[in-house]
Amino acid sequence: ALDGISVNSLAFDPLTPSSVYAATSGGVFKTTDGGASWSGRLLAASIYSLVIPPQKPSTVFGADFDTSYYPKPSSLYKSTDDGVTWSQRAGGIAILPGAMAIDPMNSSVLYASDWYGGVYKSVDGGSTWRASTDLVREYVSVLAIDPRDPATLYAGTYSGIFKSVDAGSTWRLLSADLK
Repeated sequence: ALDGISVNSLAFDPLTPSSVYAATSGGVFKTTDGGASWSGRLLAASIYSLVIPPQKPSTVFGADFDTSYYPKPSSLYKSTDDGVTWSQRAGGIAILPGAMAIDPMNSSVLYASDWYGGVYKSVDGGSTWRASTDLVREYVSVLAIDPRDPATLYAGTYSGIFKSVDAGSTWRLLSADLK
């Protein structure tokens, strides 16, 4: 089912590691047998990033990546039944979403990066978003949250790795040279 499709990200069910979701240019696919077989398309949108809350593994968030939308809001999709059905969330943000991350202790807190720079935060499950004042000019390709301290985030950019210790409000460069 995934032959010839660009896979943008993978998300594992934290309670059932053999269940994996694939965000692709052709939609969202799922395996429940560790990749031996994949479901038919669960969501027919070009999805760039997926996240699964550790406390609610039946919930999946996906951000679309359709350049025809910009500068209109991109879409955030949510499934609460293991990917069987999806709803489009209101309150999109006018970005092309890149990386996504979810607070490991609070599934209402989401982060999304913009291909054109910056990190955005939602505290209400993706209904509304607020931009970080830092990293505005940085393309963030990956976001990670410290599982023991969700106020600590890391952002990988072309300039190096940035760290926030205040839940994404401010960022500082850790290393510009990773040689």
